[in-house]
Amino acid sequence: PAAAPSAPLPAPSKSAPSIPVVHAPINNKPVNAPTMDSEIFNTLVATPNPKDRVANMAPAPAPSPNDNVPAPPDDSLLLNLVDDDVDMDFILQHESGDANDAMAFDDPVSNDQAHDQAQPDPKDSLKFHLLTNDPHRGYMISITPNQVDLLNRIVTRTGLCQTEAPAICNFIMVDSKSRKLVNLTKKSYDNAMQRIFTHAFRTLPGAVSESTKQELSTFSEDLFTWFDRSGNKKIRALEFACGFTVLCGGSKSDKLEHIFELLDQDNDSLVTKQEIILFVQSFLVILMGVSSSFTHLDGTPTGTDAASVARAINAGTEWATSQVFDALKPRDDKLCFDDFADWYTKGGYQSIPWLELLDLRKWVLT
Repeated sequence: PAAAPSAPLPAPSKSAPSIPVVHAPINNKPVNAPTMDSEIFNTLVATPNPKDRVANMAPAPAPSPNDNVPAPPDDSLLLNLVDDDVDMDFILQHESGDANDAMAFDDPVSNDQAHDQAQPDPKDSLKFHLLTNDPHRGYMISITPNQVDLLNRIVTRTGLCQTEAPAICNFIMVDSKSRKLVNLTKKSYDNAMQRIFTHAFRTLPGAVSESTKQELSTFSEDLFTWFDRSGNKKIRALEFACGFTVLCGGSKSDKLEHIFELLDQDNDSLVTKQEIILFVQSFLVILMGVSSSFTHLDGTPTGTDAASVARAINAGTEWATSQVFDALKPRDDKLCFDDFADWYTKGGYQSIPWLELLDLRKWVLT
């Protein structure tokens, strides 16, 4: 089912014009936040070439007089759904996946009552395009409900989803800042994770079950492995902090704003191209880590080894970053958060729709 929309990116300036927004129902439930028409979003994620997307977005048919549904937004508003309070939002697409999707990691059996409930159909996978500049045009990434369910248990049963990103990132960065270290060793990483979850557990009404602790331990080991792409038992602290924000509470807007602050090492309110590369790469490390399968958009088979995953992450990062900087052409290859927000809400989302997954309410907390 489509997930409820979250708070979008803030408008880049208070002078932006007010735009009317249509409120559409999701699963027969009213939604009190702006959304993009689901057929339009399906076209957006299904069209590999972003230059073709707007042309392929046919307006949705008008509802019948018996339908108690507002009309869809006018096509002229699709690329400018932003005002002082509201930006364009998405409804994430769920498609049928491959029955042979391989699991990225084991899904331990929990004794908790919540996990004893019926599980979703494994064929109903979340899919999105990761576009690249290579001849294959990009990848189709698939995340099965089992992985989504695992993430749901991790963030809800540990209290992570109730903990804001700034506090979590501080626990990750404290050692590297105090000791002026760029990397976290496995020991430093374990210490950071202990601080994070000790803090997060305090938001819970009761004790954490042993099954959750076991599941969390396995997931934490996987996280370190995903970020330790060189295999030297070290990970970059700043990259890990940026990526970990995916698992924290808060809206997409809040997380992005904090990430920009985190990347702004010299406090000039600007981030460099290399810093944007680091952020995008960190996010894709998480998404590829929890994915069940990925294939080339042109049908060419892909490898499943670590090198193939790394190539996909690097190619997707290169594409996304080039879209931002080629469009904005910022001086000295530096940009501020408002510039990025303006680019994203006025069309950049077509290149990197997966950025919407920063908001757990759209796919994990549903």
